[in-house]
Amino acid sequence: MLKERQKSILEAVIREHIRTARPVASQELVGRYHLNVSPATVRNDMVELDELGYLEQPHTSAGRVPTDQGYRFFVDEIGVSRKILGREQALFDALFAEDEEDFFSTVAKAVAHVSRGFTMVGSQKHTAFYKAGFSDVLTEPEFNDVACARRFGELVDSIDESFAELLSDVDFDEPHAFIGHENPIQDARSYSMIVSSLQSPHSDETVVAILGPKRMNYHKNISVVNYLQEYGRSSNRNRKTK
Repeated sequence: MLKERQKSILEAVIREHIRTARPVASQELVGRYHLNVSPATVRNDMVELDELGYLEQPHTSAGRVPTDQGYRFFVDEIGVSRKILGREQALFDALFAEDEEDFFSTVAKAVAHVSRGFTMVGSQKHTAFYKAGFSDVLTEPEFNDVACARRFGELVDSIDESFAELLSDVDFDEPHAFIGHENPIQDARSYSMIVSSLQSPHSDETVVAILGPKRMNYHKNISVVNYLQEYGRSSNRNRKTK
């Protein structure tokens, strides 16, 4: 069981790493996150969080980064729900007026635009998905390394069949975040993926997924798929009562 101060420090480390994509040192946190403790106290707690498996220290840096376990704690225990912006709501609301031919591709582009993540949208009955956002993901610092970018590109090229198998095995009535090693798709375990079903005007078996670095903005992306899911349910209820 983490102490409240350790939870605050873990949250600060993760938010700072999401913001900067760099390992985080104790002195960076004290002022920016108003922790009201000394850098030495923060450093000691970060060492303990490392020993407990929530943080790790890259070989070339004195700072620390979150582990999969740290991100999982952040998503499940620390995260504060986030409402999407009004302009984002307007963008998504307009999607449900799209023709069936354009709906999946337009949703994929809109979600990719808002989340800055690689997005897949389609029907659970098929093994081909509309995709968008690949170029956006490649602007993330993780992909400055050519080999990392190539591996992600290879994953994107081959993910349809593995993703379809996942959909046949798991129920996504509620949004689910797969973080790193949790991902059932083995080649995607260096990344995180948020998946949710969606009731659309054209299919009750639509699914949307956001794939990106483990440093993704989880709370924003979960809020995006939550909003789409709730809006889809509401739209379907309204159509059925008319």
